[in-house]
Amino acid sequence: MLKRIFTIFLFIFSISIGWSQSAPTTPTVYATVNHNEILVSWDALAQQSIDSLTGYADFEGYRIYRSKDGGQTWGGENDKLYDFDGNFVGWKPFAQFDYDYDHDINHCIYTSEECAQSDPKRNTSIHGLDPLNPRFSLGQNTGIQYSFVDTNVVDGIEYTYTVTAFDMGLEPFTVSYTDNDEDGIFVADTTFPSTNPGEYTGPDTLYYYDYNGNLIRAISNPNRGFWSLESPKGQTAGDQNFITIVAGYTASNISFPEADDIDALFSGAVDNFGTGDRKYFIVDRRDLAGKTLKFEVNATQGEDAVDGMACEYPSLFIYEIDDSTSQNPVSLISHSVSEYDSLGLDSLLNLPGSELDGNSLTHPDYRMIADFDEWSDLLDGIRFKFDHSIPLYPSMTPTEVNLVDLEWHSQDTTLSQFVDFNLQYNGISSYSRRLNFDYRIDFYKEPVGDTLMYQGIYGVKPIGFPFRITNLWTGKKVGISFQDFIIAPIDFDLGASDYTWTRGEQIKFTQDTLMISGDTTSVFTYKLTLELPGVDDLENMESVVWDQNIEYAEESIVLYKNMLWRAVFITTGDEPIPDFIDNDGDGGNDNPWRLWYPWDTGDYVIVRPQKFYVDGDHWIANLGILGESHDVTDTTLQEIKVVPNPYLVHSRFNETKTERKLRFTHLPQKCRITVYSVTGEVVTTIDHESVYDGNAWWDMRTGNGNLISPGLYIYFVETENGFTHIDKFAVVR
Repeated sequence: MLKRIFTIFLFIFSISIGWSQSAPTTPTVYATVNHNEILVSWDALAQQSIDSLTGYADFEGYRIYRSKDGGQTWGGENDKLYDFDGNFVGWKPFAQFDYDYDHDINHCIYTSEECAQSDPKRNTSIHGLDPLNPRFSLGQNTGIQYSFVDTNVVDGIEYTYTVTAFDMGLEPFTVSYTDNDEDGIFVADTTFPSTNPGEYTGPDTLYYYDYNGNLIRAISNPNRGFWSLESPKGQTAGDQNFITIVAGYTASNISFPEADDIDALFSGAVDNFGTGDRKYFIVDRRDLAGKTLKFEVNATQGEDAVDGMACEYPSLFIYEIDDSTSQNPVSLISHSVSEYDSLGLDSLLNLPGSELDGNSLTHPDYRMIADFDEWSDLLDGIRFKFDHSIPLYPSMTPTEVNLVDLEWHSQDTTLSQFVDFNLQYNGISSYSRRLNFDYRIDFYKEPVGDTLMYQGIYGVKPIGFPFRITNLWTGKKVGISFQDFIIAPIDFDLGASDYTWTRGEQIKFTQDTLMISGDTTSVFTYKLTLELPGVDDLENMESVVWDQNIEYAEESIVLYKNMLWRAVFITTGDEPIPDFIDNDGDGGNDNPWRLWYPWDTGDYVIVRPQKFYVDGDHWIANLGILGESHDVTDTTLQEIKVVPNPYLVHSRFNETKTERKLRFTHLPQKCRITVYSVTGEVVTTIDHESVYDGNAWWDMRTGNGNLISPGLYIYFVETENGFTHIDKFAVVR
């Protein structure tokens, strides 16, 4: 019906003003089922749509509609949309996804690809109600998705879905009138939105139709915009965006990995650097091929990158291999070396899996080359997405480094609760170096780790730190510095200028020894802040603010200048300072105070930041584990059930006036079901065979086509390998 509405709508415009806009391309929809769950997915072709009038890539989002009556309606009464006069004009979508703010802002107007610097971008966010058709929403900047999991379903009930694509419309221009020279003559100034650089205009008149295609009203369109267009809903099973499906159990002798167990499918190499997220979902079980695929990163090394970190312009090359051990490509493409110049030959040699043998260069026959941070096209029944987690080319330096893990090694299992880490890049320059490194921080009970000659306001003094930092990639100690809280206004109570590292004082990785452009160089890489506990952070610890008039017993804990101090003997009036004091000249430290830290000497932590994907990172995906078949066992058969049981003849469970059905669930892929009366007579035999479906439907008719009578029935399930299962069900009038 909606297709007819748009046809009428556009026909009127084409006759009256000789032009028409076009809705985005209709998506192709897929669906897979599980118990009480349906996953609806669709392709991304609509995002490549170009408007026929303007030439703009004006796609904005997707809408999903759900029906329980085969598409006759797309919701209940509360889902109907009406105009101001009470005319029915459409349906609320069951779900909706649109470009998020950043994608809206940066979306290229003339192509749907990422804009070059010189190409026009939208430079505005598209969301909220359509200003020219306010019964319909343009989305809420949710971000584009290509799948939706409907968990509000019941096994055995048919559900129909259709997916449409909608565009952003043509925003109206604005007209302002000014009298700059105050001569009483006003000049009109027309301003077109940034989304319309070609300054196209919509029709003089807007025609509004109800859902049945009847003209409701025609109103003037003074600012000549155009409402958002939507691709038509599917109407029949022959339409690519229309699908009807029944939720239910999968076959009991097949298995799928848990949805969040990504490593079960994508097994990464032990020497991989990249730590971004990997995702996938099954689009079409019919296309699952059980192949073993290799996913390999191909990237170049940037000018600023250190230690060979080739991270720039990454792509995923996917090809089929024989197995996860040998990883030999199943299919190769061969090139003659003589056909290429040195530049072309180097390009081929840099491809994943390429090899040079005499005058012949071979590389795998790539199944797909996929972008990062975007959902892939359909590949052997699945779609996948590899995210960086950290942007390759941020508009500004991220304020904080995302940590994959803090690996604590301490006898005190609560140490991790006492220390908070805040790791930051040292500006955009260090970020651009692609610092794919882990660090080890060794702790000491006293400040005997790294030592620094520090220039403070009272001259130069040595500063001892209770830790030492090592770059685990280079194996070299990291030279550090810090600023002794000398920031205006100077707060001496926070430990400013006390020649002591104090909690909260930023530690700078100023001498991280790295290889840059073939030379070993010490560079400033990270800034680290360690927050240690204060008085209020430690339970069951008796600590007080230091008072020169109080006598402190041995092992007393006090707070002074933002740090905790421990008394090593009884003391009164001695200010807690970190200095070595030898009053009697015996070489021993007579200072009654020692800095207190929540760790012991020998404790350490491995700091693992998020890392960029690097050329050569790869994963093996054995697609055979998706829907992997297993032997049928007695345990498997014990799961078989009949629903509903008992069956009430007046029940409306999946029943129409002309038919009624029982469902056998948790069946293996292949089995025979024989139904008997309590007297042992065969009522019917059902042969079930399906790769994935663990459900079999019975219309409750005998082998002769007669409806069965109420009563008790026995069913017998037999598999090919001889396992059997017997149970019963009841039919009650």
